Amino acid sequence: MDSEDFKSFCRAFTTSEVGSIPTRSRHAPCVDRAATGASTIRLLSALAVVIVSLLAPGVARAQVPGASPGGVFVPPPRDSVVVTPSVPQAPEPKKEPAKPDTTKHRSSPFKVMLRSAVVPGWGQVYNGKLLKAGVVVAGEGFLVYKALSELSKENDAVERISNSEPGSPEYDQAVLDRESHMNQKINYLWWTAAVHLLQMADAYVDANLADWSAEVGPDPAQAKGTRVALAYRVRF
Repeated sequence: MDSEDFKSFCRAFTTSEVGSIPTRSRHAPCVDRAATGASTIRLLSALAVVIVSLLAPGVARAQVPGASPGGVFVPPPRDSVVVTPSVPQAPEPKKEPAKPDTTKHRSSPFKVMLRSAVVPGWGQVYNGKLLKAGVVVAGEGFLVYKALSELSKENDAVERISNSEPGSPEYDQAVLDRESHMNQKINYLWWTAAVHLLQMADAYVDANLADWSAEVGPDPAQAKGTRVALAYRVRF
């Protein structure tokens, strides 16, 4: 109520009989009612503060995850399992077992050459050239045989020289035979050494060119239409 209504309210009480309440003042009812109104206002203000204080925790609890619509936090059951959405993962690539190493590990060309130096034809056999190995063994065997044969004839001539008298025809012929067979023996030995060195070089070259191949002929990518061509494959 405003001040004018309050004044009108007080005047209504002053129009009553004066002698009705001889022990009180004329304005006492108005003063008591004003004090009562002030007390009521303070009481309503305190009640509003209490209501606001009670509502504030509920608003705060409503912001907490897991709280119920009424503002009361409801903890999850102790035995409950929280299920989180699984993120799909890319499948791991299938690991294939490593293939066995089929590469043929070859010796160095120098070691192959040393094989031929120790045993004629060994390097050719290692390189897979069996025909060459057979030719090398046969050739060097023949040359060594001829050298030994000339050595034997030379020894016979030396023996005839020792058994004949100097100046006789037998002595002179024995001397000529010795010189001839000795020269032939030396020639065969030189030929044997040359063949041996040649087959060593052949083994060395074959070891270097073991994995190399060449084709002689036209390029198929440049061929247009239908054509007939002769190609020769050379492998060293």
